[in-house]
Amino acid sequence: MKRLAGLAVTAGRKVTSLQWDVARTPFETTNWIGRYPEIGGVTNPLIRKAVGIWARDAILKWSKSDDQGLLICEAPLIGNRFGELTQILGDPSEGVLAHPETLFIIPVPSLKIRRVIELARARTQAAPKNHYEAKDAPVEVIHKLWLQLAQLRENAYLGVHAQGIRSTSTPYDPEIYAATYQHILRNRKCLRLNIEQKIYDRDSVYDFGVKVHRLIATESEADSLMADVARKYTIETLERETNEWFMR
Repeated sequence: MKRLAGLAVTAGRKVTSLQWDVARTPFETTNWIGRYPEIGGVTNPLIRKAVGIWARDAILKWSKSDDQGLLICEAPLIGNRFGELTQILGDPSEGVLAHPETLFIIPVPSLKIRRVIELARARTQAAPKNHYEAKDAPVEVIHKLWLQLAQLRENAYLGVHAQGIRSTSTPYDPEIYAATYQHILRNRKCLRLNIEQKIYDRDSVYDFGVKVHRLIATESEADSLMADVARKYTIETLERETNEWFMR
């Protein structure tokens, strides 16, 4: 994201970013986090739902306000984090998400780079440079999320041969990783990008180094959406939706 933002700004484009750990901040106030706390270091399903609904609408509003700009979105998708962006819905936002100029890029780390990422995450957890890094998922959560992806290879639609899953010790596999995300993004224009080289950067991943506007909900927007989601959905429904994120 940082390299793309830098190139875009150099080319004279106005850049806007949408990042999961930034976007969820106004939804995790003392009031709401007390009622819907993290579960095992993972954002509560109700908060994930509210942030996803907001993001879809925020992208639409951005598209109407800045025709010449570039929006760079970091969408983890796994565990239904911004999963709403992959769904085909009959709303105005669909026109933006399905537009020919909208591209979903799947960064696929090699085995070596995956290890580099895990080590970097361990360092930021031990000594975060800012409050966003302090909220990053711990390495053990990253491992759990990978295991969710690994277990999906048993599904024929991924086109990956299954040899049997060990629920606690399946090693990272770039092909399974890519195939899963390609399936999730089957209704979107997407591109696989293999990551095989380490980029040296001492700054935080949240520090772009150039002028970037952040998309983030206002306090009133977040409160309104949280209350609305709490009225419309039960926790059981949202937990099931989160567990079945790859089927939507």
